[in-house]
Amino acid sequence: MGQKPGLILQDKLTVDELSNLNHELGNVLNGLSGMAGLLRDSGLTAEQGRWLEAIERSGRQMCRIMESTLDYRGDAENGMRVRPGRMSGVGLLEDIMISHAPAALAKGLQFVLVTDRDLPANWYSDCGLLRQLLDNLVGNAIKFTGIGHVILRAAVSKGGALELSVCDSGPGVSQPERIFDPWSRATAVGVDQPGSGLGLFVCRRIVESMGGSLTANREPTGGSRFWARIPAMFE
Repeated sequence: MGQKPGLILQDKLTVDELSNLNHELGNVLNGLSGMAGLLRDSGLTAEQGRWLEAIERSGRQMCRIMESTLDYRGDAENGMRVRPGRMSGVGLLEDIMISHAPAALAKGLQFVLVTDRDLPANWYSDCGLLRQLLDNLVGNAIKFTGIGHVILRAAVSKGGALELSVCDSGPGVSQPERIFDPWSRATAVGVDQPGSGLGLFVCRRIVESMGGSLTANREPTGGSRFWARIPAMFE
């Protein structure tokens, strides 16, 4: 009782284990990157080129996650390393939709992006961390939703903060107050899914490192809603 999340992670994973994992994954990603390059030179249609770009972006994101893995081991009071820069916010949202559309389509889900009409096209933030956040939230929503919809929303608050939410029509979050604990897999009512239980813990650390907040609740009509509010996002 009272043990900090960062210390729990240190008990579970050692520096050597993470370094070895990064090394092995790096070898696999280098092979995939090389094959993607050969595929690009083979003569693709415009649509196939867009698919390949999505694959390459996912590979770069995996490299970014690997580079930041050791950040997770630190004490909970030390936030993630944030590298802000000018980025296309709308482009990020579109990439998320492209990357997760096949999984949603395979389950027959409605996968929808809703954006505020006043949402700026360009943001100033860490694109890699934001993508990691949305990949986790959207991926979980699709995984736990058997029928219905997954909705990704992006808006600007009255105070000028970015508001991101992911809503689904799945069974809903059973214990919202514990959902962000490390190694917790009690993600949905009556659903037991494999996984490390680290994704949502990492999501909260990402948002808090950016000075924001991340909450979860079960919708009155069923399903779950994850809502992130991040200040100072726009140029």
